[in-house]
Amino acid sequence: MQRITVIVVGALKTSWIAEGCDEYVDRLLHSMRLQVIEIPASKKKEEVQQRDEESNRILEALKKSEGKIW
Repeated sequence: MQRITVIVVGALKTSWIAEGCDEYVDRLLHSMRLQVIEIPASKKKEEVQQRDEESNRILEALKKSEGKIW
């Protein structure tokens, strides 16, 4: 069975959007293994610092994953 990991920055704050995403994850679980990893958004004020911090968090999550990275 194919496995897909989705890494996202930030959390879904609106409940109806989170519920919709959960619904689609549940639907996809019948045909593939799907994992969603939420990376906390940076709280830095400067855009460049935010990007750098979030990029480092994503890279750390990628180091823990297996398989191909697209």
